[in-house]
Amino acid sequence: MATKVEQLYGQEHFDSAYFQALKEWLSTQKFKRGIEIGFAWGMSALAYLETQDSNLISLDMEDNMQKSKGINEVFPGRWKLITGDSSTNLSKQENKFDYIYIDGDHTYGGCMADLQAAHPKLDKDGVIVCDDYGNPCGVKRAVDKFCKQYGYGIEHMPRNPNGGVILKK
Repeated sequence: MATKVEQLYGQEHFDSAYFQALKEWLSTQKFKRGIEIGFAWGMSALAYLETQDSNLISLDMEDNMQKSKGINEVFPGRWKLITGDSSTNLSKQENKFDYIYIDGDHTYGGCMADLQAAHPKLDKDGVIVCDDYGNPCGVKRAVDKFCKQYGYGIEHMPRNPNGGVILKK
């Protein structure tokens, strides 16, 4: 039987190992306020919305995949997409978040800008989750430098084939 994400997006863009690993980890957590950078195929948004009782904001340059309609149909009133520059839009948020998921610009500069925007928006006991830590484009270098600069520890997300890491103070 097809999952909700497969029904919404089709199997050609569905990475079930990544989705399942993220969903498994999220199911062990209880977040009050979540935000993510990088909506794209919507798998991280769907994993969050299926496992948490709280709302989620997604930030992306645009909804060029036209997936927002499907997410809003499945989770009416629980999800919002804001388009434009992610670090700018995150900085504009009035609230703090206990879950910040970063899977946006994979360059060193783009990832570092997102991490630096996330730091002041993170609740005291919150986590920043970064996808693609093994990506050769710059994510690992940005995460390592950010963690050293701001005193975060790095935990690898179990069974995440994309190299997901959890950053905690």
